[in-house]
Amino acid sequence: MDTKQRKRRQRVHLTLIYSMMVLTVLFTVVIFAYAIQGYRLNWSSGKVVQGGLVQFDTHPDGAQVTVDQTRLSNET
Repeated sequence: MDTKQRKRRQRVHLTLIYSMMVLTVLFTVVIFAYAIQGYRLNWSSGKVVQGGLVQFDTHPDGAQVTVDQTRLSNET
């Protein structure tokens, strides 16, 4: 009887440990996936915010620049 109880306890113990390991790996994968997509934790507000980096590289020809309805003399 003692052997059966010990084996059962060991099986339950291993099941709990394996379950915790699987949950830890899944949690880590989800956190890394969100981090790769640009989500960060804002520590001051405690909210998750999405940031990003946007870069533009354009070379327009003949564009006219107007600021407050005043056309600038230079063209691009």
